[in-house]
Amino acid sequence: MYDLPLLLVAEPLAVRNELSINGFPLSWFATVEAHSGGESSVLGRKLSRYAVLHPYALRPTGNVLRAGLGAAAAASTVDLQVALMRFSPGQPRGTVYPLSELGRLRTTLNEGAAAQQLEMRFDWPGLPAWDWTEAPQIDDTPARRDSLGVAMQGVWDALYRMGSGNASADWLAGARSSMRDFLRASALGGRPAWALDRVVEVATRLQLPGDESPEDFMRRLERPSAGRDTRDDAPAPGRLPQRLPNGQWPPRVGLRYLSAFEGAKLHTLAQGRLARLTDAQGQSLIQFRSHYPDGPRGRADTVRLAVDPLFRLNARQQWELAALYPTSLASIVMTDDWPHQMLDMLPY
Repeated sequence: MYDLPLLLVAEPLAVRNELSINGFPLSWFATVEAHSGGESSVLGRKLSRYAVLHPYALRPTGNVLRAGLGAAAAASTVDLQVALMRFSPGQPRGTVYPLSELGRLRTTLNEGAAAQQLEMRFDWPGLPAWDWTEAPQIDDTPARRDSLGVAMQGVWDALYRMGSGNASADWLAGARSSMRDFLRASALGGRPAWALDRVVEVATRLQLPGDESPEDFMRRLERPSAGRDTRDDAPAPGRLPQRLPNGQWPPRVGLRYLSAFEGAKLHTLAQGRLARLTDAQGQSLIQFRSHYPDGPRGRADTVRLAVDPLFRLNARQQWELAALYPTSLASIVMTDDWPHQMLDMLPY
């Protein structure tokens, strides 16, 4: 049996909200939403939604759930609970798993209530103290952002070399060592921590698992259907990729150049002890984007895999890679009442 940390949202939030755990946004965690039209009966109780938290985002004591709430147009209730689900693999669908509450934030918002910030502190006794809990606080200064940019470039270079056939075994071994706490936390649910292997696979093969080869994709795309393609989402010919100088089709995805991003920003997480760089809109800087019109409605240049390198400072004020957080793999939203399907898809 395994203890999986959950954030339970008992009632739909009727106001604009930003929820985070120790600075990790709730959108980074896999979430099960209620079916349209009402609440879902899951885990033996009525819930609007719940999220499976990554154990690496938590610490044994002094965790902070923060809820930034917008102005209330009507009276409503905020009811947030952090709990551990005692999960046993292999149980049939419909199994109700025991929950142990770690903390609860409940308040009533009156009509016309102003925007506000609410906090709730809670502990998880017995959880290991991950590397970031003792790391120095990170200050956002121009010099700090510049040095973080150099560290980010090092990660990008290593991933790019994998796709060029020049992968560095030393870099990968060093990354695994530097990320050992993150990898250990990712496996606490009893499942292998496969996210790093997935990132390495995509960076090396330049395609996602299950992708057709470029040749097969183009062959299928160019196959006539009653003389022409009449699908609503059929891509326009001008959006098709061009063959490379050697006559081959380009790989399915490519690692977007860091120079394509403007206005890089430093963001801190883990109570100010981990840092990430994003573009001006807060998006991941490590993006594997499609070369083909295989996105929604035939869109090209869509992000197929997004990863956020997280860094900590060591005692010498040097950056160390703490995690390659699989942002797009972890940020799934499902409408399945029971956790089985989601847990099978989780990279943690």
